[in-house]
Amino acid sequence: QIDVIRELHLALVLQAIDLVVRVLVAPLLDFHFALPQPLLEVGVVPFGECGPVFHHAGDDHRLVDQVVVAEELHFRELVLALDDIRDPGNFGTIIRIADWFGINHVLCSDTCVDVFNPKVIQATMGSIARVNVYYVNLAVVLKEFKAVYAAALDGRNIYSETLSNNGVILIGNESRGISEKLMSHVTQKLSIPNFSSCADSLNAAIAAAVICSEFRRRKKG
Repeated sequence: QIDVIRELHLALVLQAIDLVVRVLVAPLLDFHFALPQPLLEVGVVPFGECGPVFHHAGDDHRLVDQVVVAEELHFRELVLALDDIRDPGNFGTIIRIADWFGINHVLCSDTCVDVFNPKVIQATMGSIARVNVYYVNLAVVLKEFKAVYAAALDGRNIYSETLSNNGVILIGNESRGISEKLMSHVTQKLSIPNFSSCADSLNAAIAAAVICSEFRRRKKG
């Protein structure tokens, strides 16, 4: 068991070093990985042909380019959106969940925890190297999607609702849920039925896993 733990720690360290080299060192050396020109123009950070892309709109105030980002990335699949997820363990686990269910893009509000937080990286268990994470103005980007599903306690039972193969699954803050300004962009509120007389809510990452599982179970084609 000790050897397994050591190998796991080494793998996490190597992944962290790889992230630093690709994100910080490569740009300083003027070395760019292949990335479509439209994405470079709107400020998406190149991170490798097969690796993930990390884009923090707030770093250079490119909030006006959020619509362009959504259009150029051609989100015609299922996407996760996170509103103010503060817990590193939750955030990293959700990235891992996205990877498990084949969801390649995670959109985050700028108040979410930093994706490079060591606890986030550890919680992803390597999935951070396969999932694209974007820090954006969700209120702007969500307008570009026809289907926005929100995890909400007052939503309709997910197991009896019609679900599509694409669109956005919106997960809210661990204690406050989804902000009011984003709820105006939601087209359908979903809830996970509660069979307990005492528990009043689910952990954000657990809720994300259950919802993603049901979407994938219903996937057509």
